[in-house]
Parts: sequence; C-alpha cells; structure tokens
Amino acid sequence: MWLLTSSGIISIVQHSENPNLMVVRASSEKALREFVPYAYSRTAKRKPVKRLPWRISLPRQTVRVLVHAQFNAVAYDNFPNTIRDDQYHNVFMELYRMTDALKAERKESVA
Repeated sequence: MWLLTSSGIISIVQHSENPNLMVVRASSEKALREFVPYAYSRTAKRKPVKRLPWRISLPRQTVRVLVHAQFNAVAYDNFPNTIRDDQYHNVFMELYRMTDALKAERKESVA
C-alpha cells in the first residue's frame, strides 16, 4: 500500500519473514519521521537501495493506528498545495497527469 503524504511517499508491506510485522518504507527521512514519530529515533534505518530507502519494521496493529492517525490529520482541501518539497511536488504532479492519461485510455477502451 502506498500513502502519499505532504512530506513524501510511504510504502507499507508485510514483513517477508514475520506476518505480524509490517515494513514501512519512505522516500525521505522526513516522511518516515512524520509518519512514525515516536519510534523513529530507535529503529529506523537507511538502506542502500534506490527506492524508498528509509525503513522501519513495526507490529501490524501499530501501523494500523498510524494510518488511522494520518487519515484523521487531513485538514486540507487541496493536497498538492500541501507539498513543500519542489522535487516531490513535481513527482506527484507527474503521477497526477498519468492518472488523467489512464482515465482517457480506459474511456477509449470501453467505447
């Protein structure tokens, strides 16, 4: 599952060895720190990978609470305007344009 937050991309997947844990991966240290503020300083690590290098493993229930907190914190009416990082904003806008192209493709294939 991906969450697009104002500070970056969060990816959440089941741990490969322990189904009771979830791996939370982030595009930036700031995005992970804002998503997982209380546990960040103890266990988050930067992995030498190209995508989503900031990672932390947490119990499934903890991640459920964190996702719920993100949902409850939404207090804006225009998500792109909340993104302050220019590079991330550009990535998000490209994704947004791609969803428009996908809608157009699907509309054509239905006709």
